[in-house]
Amino acid sequence: MSKSFVKLLCFVVFFIFASTLLAIDVPLKYVKFPDKPKTYFPTGIASLKYKLDPPKGDWKLPPFVSAHPIYSLVKLGDEEKLLVLDRQNAEDEYYNRLYFDANANRDLTDDPVIDGKSESVPGRQYKRVVFPSVDTKIKVQGKSLPFSFRPDFMGRLVAWDEGKISEELLNRMIYLYLRVNCMYQGKFEIDGKAYYVYLGDANCNGLFYEKFALRKLGTPFPGRMPIFSTGDDVFISQDEEIDMYNRQVSGDWLLVKNRLFDVSISQAKKKMTLIPVTQNLVPLKLAVQTEHLSLYTEGGEHFLMTYQPDNRINIPKGKYRLFNYRALKKDNQGDLWSLSARATSECPWITIDGSAEAVLAFGEPYIVSAEVPENRLVNVQGSTSDKSSVYLSFSIRGQGNEDVSDLSHVKGEQTKIPLSKTDGLTHRPKEPTYTIVTADGKIAAQGSFEYG
Repeated sequence: MSKSFVKLLCFVVFFIFASTLLAIDVPLKYVKFPDKPKTYFPTGIASLKYKLDPPKGDWKLPPFVSAHPIYSLVKLGDEEKLLVLDRQNAEDEYYNRLYFDANANRDLTDDPVIDGKSESVPGRQYKRVVFPSVDTKIKVQGKSLPFSFRPDFMGRLVAWDEGKISEELLNRMIYLYLRVNCMYQGKFEIDGKAYYVYLGDANCNGLFYEKFALRKLGTPFPGRMPIFSTGDDVFISQDEEIDMYNRQVSGDWLLVKNRLFDVSISQAKKKMTLIPVTQNLVPLKLAVQTEHLSLYTEGGEHFLMTYQPDNRINIPKGKYRLFNYRALKKDNQGDLWSLSARATSECPWITIDGSAEAVLAFGEPYIVSAEVPENRLVNVQGSTSDKSSVYLSFSIRGQGNEDVSDLSHVKGEQTKIPLSKTDGLTHRPKEPTYTIVTADGKIAAQGSFEYG
């Protein structure tokens, strides 16, 4: 074999190896939601706080109809923009007009007036006002980018314009939400297979790249609790449709099958970059084959997203805890079911250092329980009243002490598993029943649990 051929062969091997380590740039396309979506789109919501007086500074405001217009500063991207609630007519009982400083020039007279329509909510004492979507430009990382949101107003406003209004009452009795009305979408390939990625703005602040962070409660409740977090949403799929169960919190690592990447998102450049990670990895065995699974390291320093991970994956050394997962499985009749679960404060940490085989325990066998949560025991302990009410919680727990958050029938018509007959819930199993007996065996109460 000639030296030139050996050099050529080495070059070809090196080129193939180097090409596997190249970063993957994923162009991101801004997508505004249709007015009447027929499929699922990522959700995100912001709850606004209100004032009865305009914020300090020089503002050019339109003449208001309401005796008490309501002011709120909305943080979108790098800027705050003023939003004002007003009435279309003085006799209108509810606030049904919005002014929004879309161009952030502190002048609300040169922006379109946004009028909503009132709707009654069956069985409720409050009214809802539905507004059209609002399109604006926001500054993100110094660049002007499109953004769309949909205002949603609910409240009870009886006699508020008769001098009885206060900011305390205002923030207690009415609710104005901004719901995200757009997303970013991209597509990439790994090993010849195409994957679609969708970025959602979970808190409707105009940013689509905020990473996972642990959220601490001011006063933690006693007993078993879910793990709360903040961060935007990432959805990965092999087709162009997603559902709410594809959701993962945005992380700094992504593993596809068993290919690991550092994740970088630049909203200003409309690009997501996947940088291969191949060094200093150790194996972790997964107890269950999942559609996706998320883990986080101690302190929330790193968050690992996965898509269709292998049963044995290679990841950086560290101390990890399960965050959530979704698994798909067919029943005995061939119908497809989806199970989603999330971590609790009782889920164990697992140290992965390569010194011994590490196994992440979760999933089957599942344990079903019905109990009075620890934080509700105080309501019934020591009570002797015959009319005492008890909050009874039904839960399904996996072997990793995770809680099942959803179990849904996805596809097929042959299943023999009874399904719920409740409107909107016919994709879920029939509601479980309960029977409570006294110490001497008499039935004290019985009935069915309710979803939600």
